[in-house]
Amino acid sequence: MRRIITALFLCLFFLTFVAAPAAKPGCSCSSSPPTTDSGDTVQNVPDPQGQARRDAPPLFTPGTAPPKVKLMTLKDEKTGVLFYFESDGQHVSAIDKDGTVQWHKNPVEEAKLMGFSKEGKTVWPTVCQAGPPLDWMVKAMWDKGKKGEYIAISFNTKDFGLLDKQTGEFTHMGRD
Repeated sequence: MRRIITALFLCLFFLTFVAAPAAKPGCSCSSSPPTTDSGDTVQNVPDPQGQARRDAPPLFTPGTAPPKVKLMTLKDEKTGVLFYFESDGQHVSAIDKDGTVQWHKNPVEEAKLMGFSKEGKTVWPTVCQAGPPLDWMVKAMWDKGKKGEYIAISFNTKDFGLLDKQTGEFTHMGRD
């Protein structure tokens, strides 16, 4: 009986720590969005170069300062504009080639996104992924008469939406 228990333990150990695939660190947000053209046609080809990701912040105890996250940037190759996602995880700025700040926005505040409590700690709404929008997002904006260029962003709270590249206006598209 002791040999059977030992054998089972060794099998579980092997399966758990040796044979299991290594977990990749990263955001718990949606999968990578596909790239899009600037014209009327939208492509469905993933482009890891056109995306930015960061880990979601840890939970924090109410009454303490919200956690900081790594800075994140995304560059628009066509215009040279750099989109800078700050360490609070909520503010975004567009900086042109000359270093001029075009706009500075807080999409969390604009959309009135709220964190939630889990196990007595709070989840701080944080932008954790940015990249090209999905086909249906662009179509939804076109249906509203808005034909601008957008960046898709998603949050650790499972919310997502589009940032207008020209104005920084955030359009909340839903929650996973």
